[in-house]
Amino acid sequence: MLRPTMPELPEDPEPEQVDARAELAEPTQEQDLRTAVRRMAEHQAAQRARRDATGLHHDLTETVRGQAGRALTDGSSRTPPRSHPSSTA
Repeated sequence: MLRPTMPELPEDPEPEQVDARAELAEPTQEQDLRTAVRRMAEHQAAQRARRDATGLHHDLTETVRGQAGRALTDGSSRTPPRSHPSSTA
């Protein structure tokens, strides 16, 4: 589930890009994260099965994917991203 959200590295990546990718990949090996992601996926699947359209699934996914892609392209800035506008309402 997480792998498709990771953009491919360029043919000849910069060392910072490789480091950022490794840093992003490390947490995916932790069982707690894997369990939480599975639980979220099951919850989302149940919502979709009920045709629940109240969530921000697509917007949130695209926001996270965009930030991860920029981190890989630019190298990790190691600064926390701004919160998504929908999370401050």
